[in-house]
Amino acid sequence: MLYVVGSRVRLSKTGDTGVVIERLLNGMVKVRLDEDGFEIPVFEDDLARDDSVAANVVKAKVIQKPETDQPGLPKENTAKTQYAILKPTGLLLAFVPNQNADGQVSSYDLHLINDTSYEAVASFGIYFNEDRPIKWDGKVPGPSEVKIGNMSFDALNQSPEVELTQKWITTEGDTESKTFSLRIKPKSFFKHVRMAPLLNVNAHLFKLVDKPDFDQKKQEEDLSEYTRQHARPGWSYNEELHEWVEVVDSKKLAGFQNAIDLHIEKLRPGAGKMSNSEILRIQLTAFEKYMEEAISLGVERVFIIHGVGKGKLRDEIATRLFQMAEVKSFKNEYHPKYGWGATEVIF
Repeated sequence: MLYVVGSRVRLSKTGDTGVVIERLLNGMVKVRLDEDGFEIPVFEDDLARDDSVAANVVKAKVIQKPETDQPGLPKENTAKTQYAILKPTGLLLAFVPNQNADGQVSSYDLHLINDTSYEAVASFGIYFNEDRPIKWDGKVPGPSEVKIGNMSFDALNQSPEVELTQKWITTEGDTESKTFSLRIKPKSFFKHVRMAPLLNVNAHLFKLVDKPDFDQKKQEEDLSEYTRQHARPGWSYNEELHEWVEVVDSKKLAGFQNAIDLHIEKLRPGAGKMSNSEILRIQLTAFEKYMEEAISLGVERVFIIHGVGKGKLRDEIATRLFQMAEVKSFKNEYHPKYGWGATEVIF
């Protein structure tokens, strides 16, 4: 079942109630609990709709953009974050959800985002089975974003297809115009929730066009030039014959266990008089130390044994795994050895 931001839910295993405040990856959402205000990630399969409170009581939090327009001046959205400078991607399409008074998504604002330093000329169209298409033509300076239309929530059921003809405007000349197409399927649409650059809000984000190829070539040329300028006199350096390698302690790697048991009796025998918060602190400290060692040794996967219980330790671990750039994916599924009480982490 799909839970949008603002939905009231009940945790099926603990009975706690709360409100969905953010959609995450891997079939998870972030829930703010009613009882203590904690915000925890929860798998959607572990949730049920909470009908104990009338729907009209639930109101989505709407963040209004500050009005910066001045009379006589054109509206301009320029980069205010480091994302566009440090991690340019290309030309992106963002579907920003709009919620009604009941906290349900009613429509999406469509934004074309250019997070590179180059200007893009684009002709955009999104087509539906029956409804009239949404079309837009214009320029998107870099880095900036522009709102190009609005799409109803129901239009997702009409197999919308995006078509874009685009070229980059650079100091080295214009690139050749190319046409890109993308069919949006409702099932995959809800898996594309990301923080949209420049907009700084969670949106359904799709990359339409990669950044210009000469960006990467320029970075490689700059690195080669730096190496040549700083090389010692008389020392010949051929960058094609060298590569960086990470030295790993083979003995530590051979003795490393690919699973850690976080049950408190395994970590601290005789810890029966500890409070729940103290136990959780010890478990998370052991988890983080174990993950640091696994990452430093370059292992491919590990298992974190946390047990079933009420799921608080599992959810805390999931929160930390989301924040680790080295983690490729993780899942909490039935395992013949660990049952439901372990999370598999793949680096």
